[in-house]
Amino acid sequence: MVSGLKQRSEFVPLNTTRVDVKTFDCGKEPINRFLHRFAAKHMASSLSATFILPFQREGQSTTDKLGVAAYYTLANQSLSPENIPTNKSLPRFETPVVLLAQLGVNKQHQGQGLGAITLVSALQHAYSISTNPNAIPSFGVVLDAIDDEALDFYKSFDFFIEFSGNPKRLFVPMQSIVALL
Repeated sequence: MVSGLKQRSEFVPLNTTRVDVKTFDCGKEPINRFLHRFAAKHMASSLSATFILPFQREGQSTTDKLGVAAYYTLANQSLSPENIPTNKSLPRFETPVVLLAQLGVNKQHQGQGLGAITLVSALQHAYSISTNPNAIPSFGVVLDAIDDEALDFYKSFDFFIEFSGNPKRLFVPMQSIVALL
């Protein structure tokens, strides 16, 4: 259990009437800015979906907005099959993938394994969407590491494959995510 989460250990869709996104600070301005300014707007426009791990701050009343311990954002994307790092034979048309567009952990909760928990939750969520018979399938998950520190974090998980020509763009096939379930 991450300290301060007080029984809230499940990622839920972003709802700005219940959480205070403005106090989120992961130490990386572009990730903070996305949550502060764009996540709710993108959800309202059906461009992406953001999921947060809320927490109640110490001394906070139950009527106050909750804080955000971590979050991730998923979106749809399609890629040319020749650009996907796989040995599998793919049709010549665009291949659907899930984009892990954002991932951040509040500085208050860093160093407690929450980055890995958030990543695994995001990948499991992408897999469950992709394999739902009532949803649209995806071949895998793609992400773009924001910097070398993020790239090192993602590469510490052995299942990511680099795109040739773009080492900060990573891919994991849906079949590899099964092991996380």
